[in-house]
Amino acid sequence: ALPWGDSVLLASIEVVYGLDLQPNRRSPRSDSPVALLVSDPQRNLPHARRATNKLLNHLQSVQPKWSSHLLDGRRARLDKVSSLLGQSDLFHFSGHAVYRGFGGWESALQLADTDELTIADIFAVPLIPPHVVLLGCETARSDQSHRSLQLGLAQAFLFAGSAVVIAAKRPLEDSMAANISNSLYLSSNSLQPQEHIAKLR
Repeated sequence: ALPWGDSVLLASIEVVYGLDLQPNRRSPRSDSPVALLVSDPQRNLPHARRATNKLLNHLQSVQPKWSSHLLDGRRARLDKVSSLLGQSDLFHFSGHAVYRGFGGWESALQLADTDELTIADIFAVPLIPPHVVLLGCETARSDQSHRSLQLGLAQAFLFAGSAVVIAAKRPLEDSMAANISNSLYLSSNSLQPQEHIAKLR
């Protein structure tokens, strides 16, 4: 994506990708899976809060029970989210997101106050969660008008090693995001959350 002459570097020089590299992915623990739930950091999405609380209760009712970390409102600080992200099998985000920068490279999940989880922060996580759900506006958006690599938030998690990422290409209303969350996780008590997500691959 770097500028080079009248185009981008990728258009001028051959790039070889190491497709044999192992994913930088956390191996899920079947005996005690871990979920990181980030809910409404900006404190203006009531439907998101209710849906995330339902998800938290669901994770405590299925077998094996999940070890869940809920970061809502002002507790959703960047340092806490970053540290728990690498310990989680599931990352569920319900909040605001922004798509910005050349090719989407400056996109971010908005956390408490002015904190943000950027694409750079995602790549800095030592081990990425295998399952990611991003219920925020344009979290899967990419700009096809440029010839350079398009990289939004969902794409960043996939490149970093996640196996499955569910995200939105368009703006997402609070009530719609809550309905998606309920349908995704609560449609059957016989399935673990990661099995619900994997079925949508």
